[in-house]
Amino acid sequence: MNNPMRLRGGGQWAAALALAVLSLEVLGIHPAAAKAAAGGDDGRGVLRYAPLSGTLEPVSRQELKVGYIYSHFSQRLGRRVWSYAQAHGEFWYALGEGTTQEAWRLDLRVTPEQGWEILAQTAPRLARQLQQEGAGHVYLRLTRDNRWVIAEGASFPSIYNAETGYRWEKHSGSYIPVSTGPSRYRWAVEQGRYVPAE
Repeated sequence: MNNPMRLRGGGQWAAALALAVLSLEVLGIHPAAAKAAAGGDDGRGVLRYAPLSGTLEPVSRQELKVGYIYSHFSQRLGRRVWSYAQAHGEFWYALGEGTTQEAWRLDLRVTPEQGWEILAQTAPRLARQLQQEGAGHVYLRLTRDNRWVIAEGASFPSIYNAETGYRWEKHSGSYIPVSTGPSRYRWAVEQGRYVPAE
């Protein structure tokens, strides 16, 4: 494709790449899922999505980028979850169903040219649209089966913590807790919808 950096708003190629990766999901080419062993860690460590191979690849604790989202095993939930990496190899939140995040949060290690090539091959209409119109924020939503899909119509990031049942929405640069009523903050997911858990 011509001029892979043409998107308006510097750094938007990463969002376009994330869309390309997720368009693989939309087209039914699903990345290999990491399955947890019953009763303990699955032994796969921390993983990131690799768009060129369509797989989840191991990442050492030293390679983790603070603020990016990775897959790891949650002892508390007994399964793999996606979480924000923090300093010292720790993780923040077990992101649950319905969590919506900006696409650039995934640690996709490809060049802008590779990103555009993937996008052009998997979603040519979207590639043309992004080249013509530029891109704003691109959001992804976490599904029940722990996959990221394009969140059409989303306008802000949100978090559903699968371990605690708490929800947050990001407004004006800060995450605000979402309550179910006065001093009540726990939620559950039923048939893809949030419902008060208390």
